[in-house]
Amino acid sequence: MEAPRPEQEIFDELIELTATTGFAHVIAYFCARDNFTWYRDEMRAEDMQHLYSRSRLIRTEMFTLIGLMVRADPDYDASPPEDASRLAARAEALLDELHHSMTRPWFEGFREAAIAGDPPNPWKSADAMREAIFYGGEAAFSFQNCDFAAEKYAADDAWLVAKKGASIMDMIAVAKAIGEFQVEKMAGVVHAEPQGVGEPRFLPAFMFTVAELEPRLEFAPERILASVQAFALPQAHRNLGFKALHDFNAVTGSPIITVDEERFLLFHSNALADALYESPFYWLGADKTYVTAALTHRGEYTEAFALQRLTAVFGPGHVYQGVNIDRGKGDRLGEIDVLVPFGNRAIVLQAKSKRLTMESRRGNDLQLKGDFKAAVQDAYDQAMDCAEALRDPTLRFTTAEGQVVKVPRELTQIFPICLVADHYPALAFQTEQFLARREAPAVLAPLVIDVFTLDVMAEMLRRSLRFLSYLELRSLYGSKVTIQHEITLLSYHLKYNLWLDDEYDFVALDDDFAADIEIAMGARRFGLPGKPTPEGILTAIEGRRLDALIEAIEAEPLGPMIDLVMLLYRTRPVRTAGQRLS
Repeated sequence: MEAPRPEQEIFDELIELTATTGFAHVIAYFCARDNFTWYRDEMRAEDMQHLYSRSRLIRTEMFTLIGLMVRADPDYDASPPEDASRLAARAEALLDELHHSMTRPWFEGFREAAIAGDPPNPWKSADAMREAIFYGGEAAFSFQNCDFAAEKYAADDAWLVAKKGASIMDMIAVAKAIGEFQVEKMAGVVHAEPQGVGEPRFLPAFMFTVAELEPRLEFAPERILASVQAFALPQAHRNLGFKALHDFNAVTGSPIITVDEERFLLFHSNALADALYESPFYWLGADKTYVTAALTHRGEYTEAFALQRLTAVFGPGHVYQGVNIDRGKGDRLGEIDVLVPFGNRAIVLQAKSKRLTMESRRGNDLQLKGDFKAAVQDAYDQAMDCAEALRDPTLRFTTAEGQVVKVPRELTQIFPICLVADHYPALAFQTEQFLARREAPAVLAPLVIDVFTLDVMAEMLRRSLRFLSYLELRSLYGSKVTIQHEITLLSYHLKYNLWLDDEYDFVALDDDFAADIEIAMGARRFGLPGKPTPEGILTAIEGRRLDALIEAIEAEPLGPMIDLVMLLYRTRPVRTAGQRLS
């Protein structure tokens, strides 16, 4: 097999290709093809399969093209190129070649291990991890980004209004209005039977003006414009700092492109939702007089988020925030961010707000491992210390308000959860490679997730023993499974039960397993026509006497009864994981 060209050489050819007059039409075609789902009556998983196709351009690839096109100061009124199909094919070929080039460190790692006679593990280096980070998939569902941005920046609203001219709720409303407007315009294009990559109607479908948004919103045009401009790349901005794949690409934080004095262009509405959640943090941090307050608010948001979601599952009488661990007066051993004692089980959740830096994305080994330590390893070490403390009867556990938390004497299972506040690319994969684990009696393997995953878990596993059962099965079989995102494994569990035959030592799950959860979450959160509960473990005993019995046990969680239900949930499913994997 011929070795791929150097990454920068491929990138430079992409710079030249995207400078072609009218290339915006090629990007519009890709976005129309790869980011919309059309269905009749009710959305089904098969309607979404093209979104999980390996031939689809993921958002990081799409925004690489957009960011490079912006460098060329394009004419958005130019006609589609006569050779648009050839340009599209070449762009896809170069992106594919770029992907192969990024896997080179893997193969070098395998070769070096073979020569040395060592077990191969090429992903230990940051250079090899760049591929997993770049191709790690979507951060969250778009409605999560919008909804959580309201929670995340509620305490910063006065600053946003003063400095940006719009509140966070204004910005969210405008983002949703743009998305709805684009769907309507794109539906009109699709119904008119577009002619493929050279179709001139795709690009205008992604454009909008403030005047077009006004009838959809109930506030002044000035606030609409301020909300748009907060996420808009100025017309004169050429994104010239984007010279290599892992340089900062301005269109990721400012996904709306200013076309002229009236028109704006947004190729990807999910990217705007993502920017709603991420970008204000950088605005706040740039204000040196406000940054301390912003960081405080961010930490408070993460803990409050976890408290709210776990309370929805276990009830307010079982969930405690900010639990102090004391041996005696003045001898504090630590603090549990969120503690859930439930019968003879307990959850210890530690939250962190550290994000992956640009240097890590570029392949800086020390920085990558430093970021991971700050975001995950420190949280894990704290969770383990606190989990071990729960089994020490000489210690005292109290909340910040002075309430004594009664910890069951005989805890048989303690589940550590490490929670990060933001999207952390390739989190599951990095955890598998970098986390330094330790063993302690009754403490199971940790679950390392972001707030978006916790939200989905709390929504889909709303019953307390279902939630605990997933944590248990995840700890038992998680080391056998390779996934890009925790949602994939959760979706598999909901359909087939996370139970793996002993004959399986390694299982790789594709992202398309997540389609059922995406539909269910959409149905529950904003009324998407589709099944709110996937067929599987949640529907198998729903409404039966056994389900009522389990509900009664959850209302009065005694240890032996919990043991019985957890054993029941571990039993071999009717359609086994092995049969599905075969």
